Order: sequence, then C-alpha cells, then structure tokens
Amino acid sequence: MIVALLMLNLAGGEDVVRVLESDEEFCRLLREAELYGRTRTERRALMMRWREVRTRTLLSPTVMGDYLDVFHDPEQEKLREPHKASIPEPSELLWGLVRLNAAFAAVMQRRSPQLTATHSWSDSESTQKT
Repeated sequence: MIVALLMLNLAGGEDVVRVLESDEEFCRLLREAELYGRTRTERRALMMRWREVRTRTLLSPTVMGDYLDVFHDPEQEKLREPHKASIPEPSELLWGLVRLNAAFAAVMQRRSPQLTATHSWSDSESTQKT
C-alpha cells in the first residue's frame, strides 16, 4: 500500500493510475519490489492472498483513499478555526507511518549511502553544462 501511494504521488495523482497500470515495465518493477527480500514462504503467502487471478498491480484510487482515511482523526477537525490554516496533531497511526518511513530510509541508506537526501535541479543543470 505504501509503495503504491508513493508511486502514485510521484506520478502526479489519481488520474495517473490508468496510465501507470498500463505500463507493463512499471508494473513488473512494482511487483518485483513487492517480493524483494521476502522468503519463499512469504512470497507464496503473498501470492495466495487473492482469491482470484490478480489483474491489477496498483490499488484503485478508491481503495487508496479508504486507506488514507484511516489516518484521519475527526477530533482534530473540531479544533480547527474557520478561515484559518491549521496543522492537526498527528494521530498514533500517522506516527507509526513516520517511524516506518524512517526505518525505510535507514535501510536504503545502508544499502546505498548518500550524502544528501534531496536532489537539486540546479545541481544537475550545472553538472550537465560542464
């Protein structure tokens, strides 16, 4: 779910799902990422998870929205002031997602150490000019 949401976000949103789903190489890469690092037993269990033949690689936008709604805390909405921007306190589930993201970044850093966490377009432009 997390990888699918990240890919959807990187690609530009809900309307992109059909385009990404039709890209065979993208779907192959995503399916491989889903199985990467799992034991044979874990891979088999994942493949048996669907009752029918799996025809989609990405989740539908509706399912993704339902998943994201789990992180929403309706109590925080009650604290909002009309016509003012507000940043709600993160829910416990959202803090779990933060911890998961940190663990994911740590694993990636161990596999492929990087000096910077972001890419600057100006850096790549200056590199191309030289």
